[in-house]
Amino acid sequence: MKPKLVDWLRLSLIALLLTVLTGCEHDQPKGKEVAKGDEAAPFAKHYPIELGDQTINVQLAITPRESEHGLQYRQSLEENEGMLFLYQAPQSMSFWMPNVPINLSIGFFGPQGRLKEIYTMFAYDTNSVGGRSSNLQMALEMREGWYRDHGIGRGAQLNMEQVKAAMRERGADPADYGWVEE
Repeated sequence: MKPKLVDWLRLSLIALLLTVLTGCEHDQPKGKEVAKGDEAAPFAKHYPIELGDQTINVQLAITPRESEHGLQYRQSLEENEGMLFLYQAPQSMSFWMPNVPINLSIGFFGPQGRLKEIYTMFAYDTNSVGGRSSNLQMALEMREGWYRDHGIGRGAQLNMEQVKAAMRERGADPADYGWVEE
């Protein structure tokens, strides 16, 4: 028996709906799941990393699931606390703030850890904030105004050796991100 036109339309509508619904999160590449065990465990640890002349304490968002969750539902951040989002290849990036009840500043970094762009993101804002460059590999969310208040601007450098050490402690291989030992 041949499928009816109505059946094909119904299936097409369902497929379209699923495509739209799965596209309602910030853009990110598919990556390897490196964290094991309890999903909260990866965010339990903070890693000290130098950014310019400042030492920040960051949680790492390495897997797609961690990147999707990000700082959602977080009521506050300590003065030098943030979240560093790591991606396996340089790309364009955009973030949004559903379920994030605090304003944030986001910095976008190139593959070598150099700060390229800084933006403000507002609590619960579902409009995307995106970098202009297509050569971004990391994003760092901090308290609103943190970059300005600490004199950190474009060109500031993340200590990539500390980033790679934190990644290895989390079970990720920096070589998968193009960061080889020097």
